[in-house]
Amino acid sequence: MRLGVRGHDIPAENPEELCRKLAALGICEIQLVAHKSFPDFQYDAANIQTLADCFARNNIRVAVYGCYIDPMTPEGEKRFLTHIQYAKILNAGVIATESAVGATQQQENEETYQRLVDVFRRFTEEGRRMGVRVAVETVAAHPICDPQKTKRLLDDVGAGNLFVILDPRNLLQDENDASMRSRTEEAIRLYGDRIAAVHWKDSSAAKDDPAVRFAAEHTETVLITEGLTGELLADALCTFKEDRD
Repeated sequence: MRLGVRGHDIPAENPEELCRKLAALGICEIQLVAHKSFPDFQYDAANIQTLADCFARNNIRVAVYGCYIDPMTPEGEKRFLTHIQYAKILNAGVIATESAVGATQQQENEETYQRLVDVFRRFTEEGRRMGVRVAVETVAAHPICDPQKTKRLLDDVGAGNLFVILDPRNLLQDENDASMRSRTEEAIRLYGDRIAAVHWKDSSAAKDDPAVRFAAEHTETVLITEGLTGELLADALCTFKEDRD
């Protein structure tokens, strides 16, 4: 199993300190949102190159470059297209976004969906030009809200460089929704070959969970912990590593 962590779950003053802490955890892959890891970070090609050089020296791979924007706005689309260049410099596994910011009521809006198809075609076209893979994260409160809508987007965009971030918790309608396992299994059935990363938010490392099993069995998919820190993170990583070994 390939294991990674969300970079900004590891407190660090600078990239070198982050790399040292990752090494102490035995982790060599991260999901990076640079300004969340380093609040004073200024985005430009030179600063991204400095980050890339630091990660390369320390054998850290950016598995997921997070650029979570509202793709329905001109500002969001422009930012994502710009950050594809940064993902290229970092040699990131994918550059990822969701299909909205915050909760929406657009899950059944066909006009919104068709606009997203057009936007993701532009994202993947630029990604193809730069040699970068794009990923969308399914979220129940967003227009791309469930495995079926995600599969439809993959088919309608029709790009070989469009992938998916599978976050089982984000597939749930609310905290009382008991369908996480079935929704996860449906996602794997519909587009398992396009799942670039699995997000894991639970403090217990449930090795029998379908998303965890999938990541363990598919080396092209990385499992990334989210929101776990300190002893909870260390314990979860230890359990996952035991399963891997």
